[in-house]
Amino acid sequence: MKAINLLPHDLRGTPKGTAPKAAVTPDEPGGIGAFVVLGALAACVVALAAYVLTTNTVKDRQAQLEAVTARAEATNARINQLKPYADFKALAETRIQTVKDLASSRFDWEQALRDISRAIPADVTLTSLNGTISSESGGGSTIRGAIAAPAVELKGCTRDQKAVATLLSRLRNVDGVSRVSLGKSLKPDASAVPTATPVTGGAGATCSGDRPPSFELVMFFERSDVPQNVEDVTVTGPAAGTAQPGTAGEQTGTTPPASAALCAFYFLALGPKREEIAKLDAEVAAKSAEVEQARVTLGSYEQAKASYKSNYATLARLGKAVPADDDVRSLLVQLESAAERSGVDFAKIELGTGTNGAPSATDATAASGELAPAPGTIPVAGGALSAMPFNFTFTGSYLDLSTFFARLEHFVSLNNKRLDATGRLLRLESVLITPATTGFPEMQAQIAAATYLVPPVQGVPGAAPSTPQAAGTTQATPSTTTASANTGAAQ
Repeated sequence: MKAINLLPHDLRGTPKGTAPKAAVTPDEPGGIGAFVVLGALAACVVALAAYVLTTNTVKDRQAQLEAVTARAEATNARINQLKPYADFKALAETRIQTVKDLASSRFDWEQALRDISRAIPADVTLTSLNGTISSESGGGSTIRGAIAAPAVELKGCTRDQKAVATLLSRLRNVDGVSRVSLGKSLKPDASAVPTATPVTGGAGATCSGDRPPSFELVMFFERSDVPQNVEDVTVTGPAAGTAQPGTAGEQTGTTPPASAALCAFYFLALGPKREEIAKLDAEVAAKSAEVEQARVTLGSYEQAKASYKSNYATLARLGKAVPADDDVRSLLVQLESAAERSGVDFAKIELGTGTNGAPSATDATAASGELAPAPGTIPVAGGALSAMPFNFTFTGSYLDLSTFFARLEHFVSLNNKRLDATGRLLRLESVLITPATTGFPEMQAQIAAATYLVPPVQGVPGAAPSTPQAAGTTQATPSTTTASANTGAAQ
């Protein structure tokens, strides 16, 4: 076998007797040019990939914006279709609140008269009872105008001055009375002792005692929250509106350059794309917020459409309390029926005057195609409704008149904030009770009151109400606008 030396040449031992070989010089590297080229190619690939990804992101955001915009347009179109139902619901809520405000602005005359009758001692004879809501409503006493609050003026006689003091004390304990002011208490001359016809409380036609004094006093109900006039009544309702969505701020970002080429590429290619993405993100966010707000509005409008029939029926019922026209015929029937059930004679009805003493008239001119306001109406509460004052005269006993006043108030009543309307809403501004010509126990009550009229209500075109048309509502003819003409029937 032949021996083979496996060691490298530089490790092999030099054979004896041979000359040494020259050392082998290692090869020098060929340079970094190839690596530069590879790095540039990699950078180009990364830049191209970044540009493609950014462009795709822009297209994705544009697609999202188009989709959100389409949803917003569809939702707004539906909102426009249902807006008449929302407007009708808002009007119904406003009308209900108006009637509630008017009903709560009345003074409880029935309760006041009954409390006064219980407080009057047996030895007191009344010749006149004059109750007024406002100090501007008139009154025989100068004391009445000193306090702007509901008050009752009493005139009569009793046996002596001590009995007058007792009367003042008892009247002060009447529920709601804050002050009892004595106008005068005058004994007649010894040579002439007058007699008085009683209104309530006394047994007999004259005051007993030696020279019985005649008195005049005023009971003030300052704790009553009854407004002095209808102008002080709140007749506003809930306001409806759609919140406008805000716009989001733009987001921008910068990347520190690695080289002049990368910096130029970023600012010329990627930078504008990133700014466009930030702008599209802001627009998508704003549109999304708008869509969410529109969905909330649409939900409320859908509910308004679902409740349209009940709202229309409610307005129809309220037409009994506050009609769109004077409708004196129904007022006469209601007053006569209440008077008969109370044992009271309905003697007189007369168109009255305003609270300022001016004739009840309106200078409003009817618009083209519309009827003029009813004669005698007075615009109040900023034109939100009209008052129609009347003067009534009724004859009956004191307690029968008190029962009659209760029936008048129960035409429109509030029970735990629930509004019940079975007749015309009447606000009694003043009540004057004096002896009737037929003699005791018959009394004559002269009443100054006001009824109220509201503008007619138009139903949603194309939506059939569930109840017959009432005085306060009118069904509108189809509108010329496409949005309202395509609302469809109520659910």
